[in-house]
Amino acid sequence: MNDVAAFYRGEAVHPDGHTLDDVLGWDDRRLAVTHNYIQWLFPLKKASAQVPNSPILSAGEVDLFRRDPGLRRGLLRSFERMLRFYGYRLAMGSDGRAQVDRGSDFDARSAEWLTPGNHNYRRISRILESMRLLGLGEMSRLFLQALTDLYRGESRRIGWTT
Repeated sequence: MNDVAAFYRGEAVHPDGHTLDDVLGWDDRRLAVTHNYIQWLFPLKKASAQVPNSPILSAGEVDLFRRDPGLRRGLLRSFERMLRFYGYRLAMGSDGRAQVDRGSDFDARSAEWLTPGNHNYRRISRILESMRLLGLGEMSRLFLQALTDLYRGESRRIGWTT
């Protein structure tokens, strides 16, 4: 069985001994200073340049996530936790559709990552790509829209290379 799928099912732990629930329960400070969990929460089909021993998904593993509602529910939990980390929230719009909105603590949360060249932009890119790859493309699109709206007003703080 895939280590990431087993991790998401609660049948395996991260190499440092953390379960998915452990990581999702970390406070924002711990998420900010720990750098080897994001590859497990949001795996890709390519190696991480930052964490060499992180999981790399095969086509079969991608298909497994796309077919298994339980794995996608876990991925959605990870997404919602990281949204909170960045000061966003998953909400229901007036039209009954999901949307990504700024949370009440957006200003405080974004002050920690909304700076030129911040490493969290790489994390966000990974989240967007992994969500799309593993069957939550609509959630990825909603987050990208929220980030695009943010960039319109904060392009100087974010920087053009991002």
